[in-house]
Amino acid sequence: FKKPDKFSREHLKSFQYIFETFAKLASPALSLKYEFPIFFHISSLDQLSYEEFSKLIPDNSTIGIVSQKPLLGFSIFEFEPTLTFSMIDLVLGGKGEFQTQPRNLTDLELPIIQNIMQNLVLLMKEAFQSVIQIKPNLEKIETNSFFKQKLHSSEIILQVSIDVKIKDIENSMNICIPYSTLEPVIHKFSNKNIASIQDSKNQSQKKKKKKILDSCLIRTYSEFQAGTVFIQPNGDNEDIFHEVNIHLTPDTKSNHF
Repeated sequence: FKKPDKFSREHLKSFQYIFETFAKLASPALSLKYEFPIFFHISSLDQLSYEEFSKLIPDNSTIGIVSQKPLLGFSIFEFEPTLTFSMIDLVLGGKGEFQTQPRNLTDLELPIIQNIMQNLVLLMKEAFQSVIQIKPNLEKIETNSFFKQKLHSSEIILQVSIDVKIKDIENSMNICIPYSTLEPVIHKFSNKNIASIQDSKNQSQKKKKKKILDSCLIRTYSEFQAGTVFIQPNGDNEDIFHEVNIHLTPDTKSNHF
């Protein structure tokens, strides 16, 4: 066959779960770091040949080469030009607006993009850690034209397209992983394994939520006010609630929330 499928539907579903986790991690992490709302959303996930992918990449894209030890080979982080310059504008105090023509990065802009990509690369470790332990690292950044010679045209890759929304502007990035890189551990990306991990995670979160609520119940209603801070027991620093809203309704007896 001209284009044999390497990733099964089961594999693709597993990777969908992993990269949705990545997007959930990336949105608050970058928003907090750059003090501006940035939203990540998985728009598509599929397998295709490297030749097909290289034709989709616009000129002047920013390409990050990422190692994933102990796995061999590398992954690809690709920022389209609008995303690259929107992020640079945001870091330098702007509003993330892209107003110039696509061009090569200057010596001052390159470290900024390297830092942004490295932050995202580190989140990959957290997204994958429930399935496999990897140590991703951004090795270097290259231009699209030079990078086109890196892989064989028939190499099958996993392509994850991600929409990145800054203010009202939608940009996009791609994460690509060659099948040859994942082949030694591909058996771990099964629905059964992912379902087991999800169930274990849900049970753990339920126990932690109950522990937090139990610690809250010993306080009287009158102690709760707007801005009340909940301290998690036992020094646990994992986020349980992304947001807590307390609504106080006064009546003749007590406050309810």
